[in-house]
Amino acid sequence: MSVSGRAASALACSSILALATAVAAPHASASTDLTVNVVPTQVVVDQAYEWVPFTIGGPAAGSLSDAIVGLEHYATRESVDSQFLSDGVRSGRFRIYDWQLRPGRQQASIELAYDTDYNELFGGTDSVDIRFGSKTGLSTSRSGSTVTLRATGKRYSSFGEWRSNPYTTVQFQVKLATGKWSGVATRTLSSAGTVTMTYRRATAAEYRVVSSPNAAAWGSTSAVSRR
Repeated sequence: MSVSGRAASALACSSILALATAVAAPHASASTDLTVNVVPTQVVVDQAYEWVPFTIGGPAAGSLSDAIVGLEHYATRESVDSQFLSDGVRSGRFRIYDWQLRPGRQQASIELAYDTDYNELFGGTDSVDIRFGSKTGLSTSRSGSTVTLRATGKRYSSFGEWRSNPYTTVQFQVKLATGKWSGVATRTLSSAGTVTMTYRRATAAEYRVVSSPNAAAWGSTSAVSRR
């Protein structure tokens, strides 16, 4: 190929690349038109329903006219709730009913949005972890220098019902003279949601139990018991 031929080919390739870049550019910028932000990122459901607030931001938020913002379970993609915003409103709330909740990560996304000139806007996603609330109980007794500690765990279910929170990891703690809490032992609740242990201490002290979160419920801390 001659020098002039190679120059012509290079020019043609440059023109094609420029055209491809020009065509692709709107798609790249469109994905950043709007953002959806869910705060807080961890939500506890321990009543008939719970509100989950969200806001819309991003470079095109100022020109937003109408939007549909949806929430779905991240793993199953089942719809949880959907909210329609109009007249430039950029905030709303999802309502999560206890009977419909599948605990775990949920994804919020802008399903459809238009600006005041009826141009379609595109947005990203955000996630929120929604689980049931839990209650951790502690009862204590003493015989000489032996303290018996019994922990119980329950989690919210639905329709106002609390059920046992089995196989949850709990930590028994004692309060030190410094005021800090120190772990005495870590145990797992039984199928009935209980576990008992003994601890040797000659003098009285304050005790509590802290339960870890599990797939269905967030963790919680018991009331303090002095024994």
